[in-house]
Amino acid sequence: MPIRHQLRVEDIAEEFSLSEATNTAIGFEFEIPLKKGFKTNVLVELWPWDYTKRLAHFEAKNVFYNDANDQSGHNFFVDPEKDEYVYFSVLLNKETDSDLETEDTFLQNKILSQIDDRSEVVNRLFLLRVKQIVWEAQYELEDIRTNFECRHDSIVIEVLSEPD
Repeated sequence: MPIRHQLRVEDIAEEFSLSEATNTAIGFEFEIPLKKGFKTNVLVELWPWDYTKRLAHFEAKNVFYNDANDQSGHNFFVDPEKDEYVYFSVLLNKETDSDLETEDTFLQNKILSQIDDRSEVVNRLFLLRVKQIVWEAQYELEDIRTNFECRHDSIVIEVLSEPD
């Protein structure tokens, strides 16, 4: 069963000082762990519960970190207490680049349009999916027949909002 997380629209708007007149796109930012010496291809997607249309995605290929001088061009966070792992940033805020240009296509407005009918629970549910292929950095993915991992993680997000 996927992890379930609840977000309240009003709390997010208050946290980021957003009002209805604010012309600012917001999204989700989080870190994905990666074991040093490994590479990953990752696809992160946000879908409404009924899978009618993908709302946003992030994709990265050949993400790796061996040391500070040998890494791919991503933002990494190194936790000194967890020497085996690093974390790379994912910003999920658009489906296409043009989604950041028009207020109607900002991710928060896509989500709000999905939850117009708050009486139906499924209209408030979204699925955040993370798919990864992970393999040892010394190899190229095309050369791997075995010895790789596929990971599929999901989080159910329930977006709550006060009725108008």
